[in-house]
Amino acid sequence: MTKQQAIKLLKEKYLSNMKEDSELFVGVELEFPIVETNGNKTNIEVTKNLFRTLANLSDFEVEKIDDDQNPIQLIHCSSKDRILFELSYNTIEFAFERAHSINEVAKRFEAYLKIIQPILQENNHEIQGRGIHPLWKENDNSPVKIERYKMLMAFLAMNGTGMKTHSYPSYGAFICGNQVQLDVRRDNYLRIINAFNKIEAAKAYLFSNSEFSAEVWDTKIARDIFWEESLHGYYKENVGIYPKDYQSEEEFFNNLARTAIFTAIREGKSYYFKPIRELPTGRGFSDFVFIPKEEYRVDYPALVVELKWNKSAHTELQQIKDKKYPESLLQYTGNILLVGINYDKKSKAHECVIEEYKR
Repeated sequence: MTKQQAIKLLKEKYLSNMKEDSELFVGVELEFPIVETNGNKTNIEVTKNLFRTLANLSDFEVEKIDDDQNPIQLIHCSSKDRILFELSYNTIEFAFERAHSINEVAKRFEAYLKIIQPILQENNHEIQGRGIHPLWKENDNSPVKIERYKMLMAFLAMNGTGMKTHSYPSYGAFICGNQVQLDVRRDNYLRIINAFNKIEAAKAYLFSNSEFSAEVWDTKIARDIFWEESLHGYYKENVGIYPKDYQSEEEFFNNLARTAIFTAIREGKSYYFKPIRELPTGRGFSDFVFIPKEEYRVDYPALVVELKWNKSAHTELQQIKDKKYPESLLQYTGNILLVGINYDKKSKAHECVIEEYKR
């Protein structure tokens, strides 16, 4: 997929639901650790049983299950709020449907706690308002058994990227955060994003409850370090805030399109590729260049990929050669494949031509 195709899809996703006249609604997402109250690790069978118990109540329906058929996301039948596991079975998230005020959200949250806390307390567990799970080191930090979370955890644990990261790739399983969404219109959403970027630092300090005792980090907002010094921060666009005001819609979507994780699944196993974006070549840029991790270079070649629609895959392959795109990989010692892919909009057919690069 080219960058322009990605931007087109992003615009369809983000802009299609915007109304001309928006109402004043707020959306809130809250994450909390589920903690064993006697100082032991969280028993994930207790947390899974919580979801099974809630699923049997008439107020809730199961919306998602994991690979073992355990409910992992529930929806409240009347409010449409969702209660789910966030990345691990040790963290619970409340994703509130839009409300007219924060007070309305608070009342719904208190109602859920009155149901949930007694169920957990029967087994010496409870939800606690912490930014980091206090028993993170002892816990089973395995991801919730769905492809999305398994893929994310494997990505964060990837080595050989050249980036210096912290030593806690499973951090997503034990940190907690919050999100606030506002209803916006097409004519004001950039202004609101710019405003929220300006108050992000103040917002972070208001929720500075994530001090991490295992490291000498002089901050109570360790969540930021976990994100920025992991592979999430490989590209600066993935973490932090945009350093200036967005001046146009195109600027916003160009920045949004620069965030990605690249993965391929072969025989049930996930492989992760370090993408090289806008790599300078002989006479321009290829759409994508992928270089396998060092340990996979014998089994997998590097890829120089050109994508088009309503043209010819052979034409794209010739463009790779004419513009000398492979010259960007002169220092690479493994095999290189040239890949031309064409999509015919009318027939919906894909055509792919692959050729080994001769040095």
